[in-house]
Amino acid sequence: MSTFERIHVQGFRRLYDVDLKLRPLNVMIGANGSGKTSLLEVFSRLAASASGKLKSAIRDLAGVDSNLTVLAGGDGEKAKFCEFELEKTVLSFPPLRYAISLKPGEHRTQLRLSH
Repeated sequence: MSTFERIHVQGFRRLYDVDLKLRPLNVMIGANGSGKTSLLEVFSRLAASASGKLKSAIRDLAGVDSNLTVLAGGDGEKAKFCEFELEKTVLSFPPLRYAISLKPGEHRTQLRLSH
């Protein structure tokens, strides 16, 4: 069975810069407000992107700006963008990387084969 091996998230809600190695079974444990739901939302956004529904999924979450990480410092400054990257190994091919980069007013998706 082929599974996703790694996810990297930047600037989305509670997930300022998170890089996780994924296994066939992953368990999330943490205090309230630590980012568990944010990580599930990332997978939902990736699925929406893969099915061509990213724009409506972002709109359903009140837009990109309202979901950017609020940076430390207490002045309400937010991250400038959020980005999701998912990695998977495909037999006999270089690793497959799917990335979404979101900025207020724009979004970009990329499918990359690594060497």
